Amino acid sequence: MYIKDIVTLWLKKLGVDTVFGIPGSYVLPIIDSVSSYGIRFILTQHEYGAALMADGFAKASEKVGCIRP
Repeated sequence: MYIKDIVTLWLKKLGVDTVFGIPGSYVLPIIDSVSSYGIRFILTQHEYGAALMADGFAKASEKVGCIRP
């Protein structure tokens, strides 16, 4: 088991079902792992926009809003 899988399983345990963020070379393995475990990744154009989207998602759905780990 890789670290990316441990992080993803931890997010699942916390109840995260959606992650917002921008892809980058260092986080692509985590994004791939998140997608393979059934967590939705929503691509944003800027980190600030991802934070606003995660905040709005958390307020509207009463679920955990997560920015790319």
